[in-house]
Amino acid sequence: MSRDIQLFNQSNLPATHDDLMGGSLGALNSASAGAGPSPMKKIHRLLRGREKWAIGFGIVFALIGAAAGWLTQKPRFISEGVIWIKPIIPSLMQSDKVMPFYSYYVQSQTAILVSPRVLERAVQSNEWKATGLPSNSETIATLKQELDVAYAKNSQHIKVGYTDEKPEVAQAAVRSVIQAYASLYDTPTARR
Repeated sequence: MSRDIQLFNQSNLPATHDDLMGGSLGALNSASAGAGPSPMKKIHRLLRGREKWAIGFGIVFALIGAAAGWLTQKPRFISEGVIWIKPIIPSLMQSDKVMPFYSYYVQSQTAILVSPRVLERAVQSNEWKATGLPSNSETIATLKQELDVAYAKNSQHIKVGYTDEKPEVAQAAVRSVIQAYASLYDTPTARR
């Protein structure tokens, strides 16, 4: 027998204890035995000795992204108004009656609020002209696109909202649309 020591190349040996055990404690956890090492441990192993660089680059890129987001976005203002539609039809001959199919009537009024007739009258109002914006078909299309008209279910209210980069334009749009609707369709049931 020889007493020589033989040295072996250790590249075939597992790198960590988890690699040796297969990522689990033998047969106790057979569900994750075939899964291999966790992704976080793999990332940690790949970054070994380079954590400071990774953290530094992460902070730099986060600051660049925050600055780009801050500089590229413009604030937008929302103005909202409410139209109250009473469910009662006043009459001189009879006592006040509740309107039949009231919820359908209010839903139909939301469609009327965004109709071309109301929007054309809205951009012709003095309030809209005070903003300095034109009163042409492109403006009406933009007004219709940014206008949000919604009926709050089981209520007597229609919410009218407008979003714009200038707060005075948003307020003027809501006021002029509500005033145009009231002047065109002012009935005893429609109130501003």
